[in-house]
Amino acid sequence: MKKVILLSTVLLCFLQFNYAQHAGDFDPSFGTNGIVTADLGPKAENPSAITKVLMEPDGTTYFLLIKSGQYVISKRLADGSADMSYGDNGYSKPAKFGRDAAIQPDGKIVIMGGGL
Repeated sequence: MKKVILLSTVLLCFLQFNYAQHAGDFDPSFGTNGIVTADLGPKAENPSAITKVLMEPDGTTYFLLIKSGQYVISKRLADGSADMSYGDNGYSKPAKFGRDAAIQPDGKIVIMGGGL
C-alpha cells in the first residue's frame, strides 16, 4: 500500500512539473507569446525606460515609465493590450516627478518622488 501511495505521489508531481508553467516562462496569453511592444516614438528624440511594474490580482498591469524627461503610467489589461479607457489611449498625463509608484488598497495609483 505504501508503494502505491508513493508511486501515485511521484506521478502526480511529475505531471504537475511537466505541464505547469515554470517561473520565468513567458505567459502565452499575455500579448504575443508573452511579449508586448508599444510605440513610444523615435528613440533618439524620446528615450524611454520602464522604472516600475505594478500588478493587480486580476492581471491588470501598470507600467511607470520615463519618456522625454517626464513620467507616465501605462495601463495594460490581463492580455497585454492597452486599456484604452485609461487616460489618453492607455497612458496617464505626464508628470515631472515619479521615481516610484504603488497601488493603494482602494485601487488608486500613487506616484512619488522628486522632480528631475
